Amino acid sequence: MDALATLINLLGDQDKKDFKAFMRKKNKRHDVKNILLFELLNTDDINGLEKLLKKTKSRDSYHALRKRLHDNLLLFLSQKTFESNNSQASEVMRLIVVSRFLLENDVDKTAFKCLVKAEQIATKLEQYNLLNDILLLKINYAHSEASENLEDLTTRFMVNQQHMQREAKLNLAYAFLRQEMREVNLKGKVVNLAALMLGTIRKYQIAVKDLMNYKSIYQILFIANEYAAIHQDYSFIERYIQRIQHFIQGKKKADESHLFYQLHVLYFLANFHLRNRSFEKSAEYLSEMKNQMEQHRFHESQFYPRHQLLSALNLYFTGMGGEGIAVLMKALEMTTKKTKQEDIEDLRICLTMFYRCRMKDLAYAILLCFSILINGTRKKWVCFGPFVKI
Repeated sequence: MDALATLINLLGDQDKKDFKAFMRKKNKRHDVKNILLFELLNTDDINGLEKLLKKTKSRDSYHALRKRLHDNLLLFLSQKTFESNNSQASEVMRLIVVSRFLLENDVDKTAFKCLVKAEQIATKLEQYNLLNDILLLKINYAHSEASENLEDLTTRFMVNQQHMQREAKLNLAYAFLRQEMREVNLKGKVVNLAALMLGTIRKYQIAVKDLMNYKSIYQILFIANEYAAIHQDYSFIERYIQRIQHFIQGKKKADESHLFYQLHVLYFLANFHLRNRSFEKSAEYLSEMKNQMEQHRFHESQFYPRHQLLSALNLYFTGMGGEGIAVLMKALEMTTKKTKQEDIEDLRICLTMFYRCRMKDLAYAILLCFSILINGTRKKWVCFGPFVKI
């Protein structure tokens, strides 16, 4: 699937109507064919696309039309995402934009009130890049009567720079570890996980206390989970799991800025205990994960298929295969265009495994396998650790 078709598939029915209205408003001429091209791609009308290609003066003109449609789709999606996103981080960005506008038009008092509010939210969320923009804007207009003390601003700016440097080091370390795991996965490179992590921490001069937050723990667990999956032995990462469980027990529930990472951490912990046959402990983490998703619906669609997959596996390997199959069937019914294809394939493969283990359902398993092959699957098949290999 090309990039243009991929972008179109991200749109719901109402989004597609809104996009066509957006294009009609944007078009300055009535003979522009961008809306026609959009409709043809949306309906996979191959004959219509061939006719449109013939009507254009040259193939270059057709590709130029596609590029303009692609750029307009990106513009529409960016505006829509910004307008519909009600997160606190988005509120901070909106406050920065309006504050800059007000300062440029000499409405300093109101602008600085907006910036104070933005700084408070950004500090709470630990959004250091946004804080940097806020403080720089305040410093640029420090000559204003409405401005704060320059020395106080300078102190906060320098402290924030340290936070940004620390976060940058963590991101570099994570990128390096992901690259190493790719070498292990694709080229069979042999590494010692503990030595690799320790060496990476030293290389990027990362303090241990900087690793004790949800984002860093998510990154560590991701790497550890990849390593364990490659070796099919989750005992490798048991000591990491113990430390992380201790951290979570002593930590308050994550706020909105950390929720994405907290859900990932809960998922990894549930997966680890499932692989080590600690089904009761795995179910506890899945229950907490479900509670968090129900309270914060923003991330539910992303984590729902993975949560249901682990839930079904827990049920199946505790003697409730029928309930596990029902969970998978419901999860597959709930998938949408926005659901990742790899998550759908995992659900299908898991369902095939369940049916395969029940001889009376062998015929259905065969049909389901054909369905997976027809719809496409990943090059690397999913393994369910100590239980079964597909």
